[in-house]
Amino acid sequence: YQAQLEPVRRVVMVGLPILFGLFAGSAAASQWQKVLLFFNQVPFGQTDPQFNLDISFYVMTLPFLGFVTGFLISVVVVAGIAGILTHYLYGSIRLMERGVFTSRAAQIHLAVTGAAFLVLLGINFWLDRYTALQNNGGRWAGALYTDVNAVIPTKAILAVAAGLVAILFIVAAVVGRWRLPIIGTAMLIITSILAGGVYPWVIQQFQVRPSEQTYEKDFIQRNIDMTRAAYGLDKMQVNRYDATNTATTGALAPDAQ
Repeated sequence: YQAQLEPVRRVVMVGLPILFGLFAGSAAASQWQKVLLFFNQVPFGQTDPQFNLDISFYVMTLPFLGFVTGFLISVVVVAGIAGILTHYLYGSIRLMERGVFTSRAAQIHLAVTGAAFLVLLGINFWLDRYTALQNNGGRWAGALYTDVNAVIPTKAILAVAAGLVAILFIVAAVVGRWRLPIIGTAMLIITSILAGGVYPWVIQQFQVRPSEQTYEKDFIQRNIDMTRAAYGLDKMQVNRYDATNTATTGALAPDAQ
């Protein structure tokens, strides 16, 4: 099959990158507003109560970082798939009776690609800590008890875990042993399921929901305070009005005429 592909190799090697580049460029161009906001941002002068960051970070910086991270993850995934197919077509990866043969060059290439993917995944997990403050999934907007005490810490753990597994892939590229990165990847998947999904659900269902008002009170007040600040209502002065409630008989009679 390599001989059959040789006549069209140059067309494929040039045409496919151009095609993917056009799609990627079109997708990136649609996010121009996030780019402009990021490079022309100004501070709001108001910080959030969880991370003590200026609100402009969530409006102008976080969307841009999320876009860049997601874009790079897509690029790495496509590049990884293309690399695997190319190595297979040219014999660097072969299916044999004793297993899968992988050349040294293919091992290094795939290990570096896997490490890059995991680093970006770790960055994405880290950014998810901040997007938790924009949660709109419940009856109240913003981060509540489960988000602050379960989601945000587990996202940090997953970010660190992804970074450690990325290091294992780099080690595999150097020493050529794949057992540790494979085990690390499996553990990362299991951890992301348990810590990223099951643990917050357990906290919400069995700790928060039975005493929801007690656990959520402070976080709901946070959201009320931030909403008042957003609409400029936090600086309103409240003046007490002492109304008189005494009336005389027939006081409203002139109004009825």
